[in-house]
Amino acid sequence: MEQAQNKIQHHSKSLATKEVVADLRKRFDVFSDIETVKSMREVFMPKIKKFSDHIDHFHQSNLEMKECIKKFDASISLKANKAALVLMKQDLQEGFITADDLVEVNSKIHGV
Repeated sequence: MEQAQNKIQHHSKSLATKEVVADLRKRFDVFSDIETVKSMREVFMPKIKKFSDHIDHFHQSNLEMKECIKKFDASISLKANKAALVLMKQDLQEGFITADDLVEVNSKIHGV
């Protein structure tokens, strides 16, 4: 009987208490966090950087496209203004006489 009690005491000393188990869980949680950080650094950060690089590229492309549109708009406006001037010149020539023609008409009218 004494032997059985000694065995029980020996085994009970080798069994973990709740405090020991809680301490082990805290330590494993730290390793879990380290594993998560390692996973984040090795897996997610490259993906985040790649995504960020794509955003930067699209932003730069957008700025270049805006500049291209501004130049195109200015060019089209200039061409439209030139075309409008040509039409205005034609309208003026059809509806009015030139200064030289006016002088000639006045000289014929006034006999000068």
